[in-house]
Amino acid sequence: MDSKPDEFDDYDPFADDDDELREVERRMNIHRLKNGFKEITGVEPNAHENPDAPAEILEGFWENVNEWERAPDTTQSIMWERDHAPLPPADDLSDEEVHTRLWEIIAWMASRRTYLSDTNHLSDRELYTHLRDESMLEITKEFSPESQMNTHTSPIGSGSEEDNEIYMRFYADDAYRAHWAKQFPDSFIPEKETPPYDRDRLLPQYDYFADAEEAGDGDEFEDFEIGDEDDV
Repeated sequence: MDSKPDEFDDYDPFADDDDELREVERRMNIHRLKNGFKEITGVEPNAHENPDAPAEILEGFWENVNEWERAPDTTQSIMWERDHAPLPPADDLSDEEVHTRLWEIIAWMASRRTYLSDTNHLSDRELYTHLRDESMLEITKEFSPESQMNTHTSPIGSGSEEDNEIYMRFYADDAYRAHWAKQFPDSFIPEKETPPYDRDRLLPQYDYFADAEEAGDGDEFEDFEIGDEDDV
């Protein structure tokens, strides 16, 4: 049986204050969620929590961590082919067909709460090829239709030197470029350029406020830092 955390020593089971009771219930649930994380991963939960974070925020954080760990691994390609024909190579499609298929993929990904960014440096054909041959083959998680978990993908999200240079050239603002130059004085920072395409503003984006209104939640992750998976 789980031991009772010290923070429950002053719990009054006859308290009339609903807020106080709910706070204690949340703290107890957080304790259960942390134990659940340990059971799933075999790793002690060690997130860098803000000690002043409200229990509601902590609870939401650990619920999301557990949901992520419990979700099965899959790929976007596997999920796509359950309901669609396999995507043909870009070379087999006309420009118009590529455009249509690309936006079908983008809409489908958003319906599964996966959101795309940083695409304005790629043509429709280049982006379609990236999604089909790279992004959609990467391991991801499959969440239930009721889940509010979101994932993000970017064609320049690998952290490679090439991707960093593309970001600096087409997407980074002056403040970020200055910060990068200060942090990495020996790195190459290309001249700013206007991206050749204008697609990003049309991409579906996560509507945080709609989810927050539905769930009654606040900014769930402002009070956390979480590093490598082994340090959770």
